[in-house]
Amino acid sequence: MCSKNASDSIPLGKRAASCAAIIRATPGVFNKLPYVLTTGQLTRRPRPFFGHQPDAAARGRVSSILVPVSSPTAPFTATTVQWDDPRAQTLRSAMDDEMSALYAERSASAGAETARKMSDVFHINAADIMATILVLDGDGADATAVGHAALRPFEDSLEVKRVFVAASHRRRGISSLLLAEVEGLARARGVKRIVLQTGDLQVEAIALYERRGYRDIPPFRGYEVVANGRCFEKFLD
Repeated sequence: MCSKNASDSIPLGKRAASCAAIIRATPGVFNKLPYVLTTGQLTRRPRPFFGHQPDAAARGRVSSILVPVSSPTAPFTATTVQWDDPRAQTLRSAMDDEMSALYAERSASAGAETARKMSDVFHINAADIMATILVLDGDGADATAVGHAALRPFEDSLEVKRVFVAASHRRRGISSLLLAEVEGLARARGVKRIVLQTGDLQVEAIALYERRGYRDIPPFRGYEVVANGRCFEKFLD
């Protein structure tokens, strides 16, 4: 069993690393402990704590992960759904609206041929999607979908698509949770490399990818038609 001294936060040394392994292997036990694992530290769980124990029989469940958020008692749950899940569609529609506004000036100045090529490269065939992930805020029928990401194959890698967090829930660790989920799914399938594409105006997304160890690569899958686009890769342990 993991133990901890009087300090409320300790670096992950040998003992904490062992605790981390136990936590990952036994999430049911983890949710009952007074400490949470956050970015390389074991940290005292805020009190009072109203932990979320997802129904183990829930269909499509990937995992339930607690992340440090501005409201210390609010758990978020990551779950897999079908690409055409209405909640996923709603979040993708919100992303489309936001990206259209962000890149409106560039879109207006693009020629018809460039616009056609960009439409083609950004088209997603639902049959190619191997996983769609939602982050839910709340429990049961009252849960609200607040984050979205998807994975599709690219050569011997997986491509991350449609990473989006509802405006009402930003700066609360949800993007990091989404990336942790897609990376975990890739590892579970034996995939060693993840790639993705984003735009240069999405500065917060770029900063997140760089913090999580993604590095710039040349355009792939035809993304060279996207002016000032940014492509990244990450090799998984």
